[in-house]
Amino acid sequence: MTRRSNKDNLVEHPEIDKLEKQLRKQKAQEMADEAARAHAAEVARAQEEGRDPPPPPPNPQDPAGDVNAQPQAGAPTIGDYDSADAFFMDRNPIHPPPPARNDYEIKPQIIALVRQNQFNGLPAEHPLDHIENFEEICSTTRSNGVSADYLKCKLFSFSLGDKASRWLKSLPAHSITTWDEYKAAFINHFYTKQRSISVRNKISTFRQGNNESFYEALDRFKEYIRDCPNHGFNEGNLWNIFYRGIDHKYKLSLDTLQAMETS
Repeated sequence: MTRRSNKDNLVEHPEIDKLEKQLRKQKAQEMADEAARAHAAEVARAQEEGRDPPPPPPNPQDPAGDVNAQPQAGAPTIGDYDSADAFFMDRNPIHPPPPARNDYEIKPQIIALVRQNQFNGLPAEHPLDHIENFEEICSTTRSNGVSADYLKCKLFSFSLGDKASRWLKSLPAHSITTWDEYKAAFINHFYTKQRSISVRNKISTFRQGNNESFYEALDRFKEYIRDCPNHGFNEGNLWNIFYRGIDHKYKLSLDTLQAMETS
């Protein structure tokens, strides 16, 4: 917990309030005296010129010092700043440009389908798989005058739950205007560096399991590659890693096939 500043303490000090009232009263009196002197001089000139004397000036009031003064109509009071509507704002971070049509409708069946495939931000969930699945669902619907990107921006929040939903609400208001920005923000947050490092390590240290067939091992290796698009290995390096990781008898078979193809 941080300490309150000296400035905050001074603002709430009763002696400061008392001094402020005295200064306002003194200023009002000075203004009244100056107005009286000006009026007296004007009366003297009117008498010399044979004119009627001007009316006396109004008694200046100090609105800030009058505790009974009423606020002007429409002017906010201190209490108004604490009302709910005073601080409410549109906090939605997703604001794509409006479509050409405003009479479009997203079918409830599509929303329900998106909600059935939610991403909650759990370690076992894969953000890239979620994006691919979501985009595939969105490809099944369209609306004239409404872009596919706009529909994705409007639908994606329905696909998020738990931690992922809280992440979305934490984004600054109006900070995302396109689907590409939305997708990048989601992937950058949930596809962490630790996850990327872990999958790269699985690729570089790949070994075929004792009870794993050749094709099962190959599918698992391809899955690692798919799960880490930024693995950094070229195609030749990847197949060398796979070759080194498979059982010896399969290496012999691959060597034989390679020899037959090159002969």
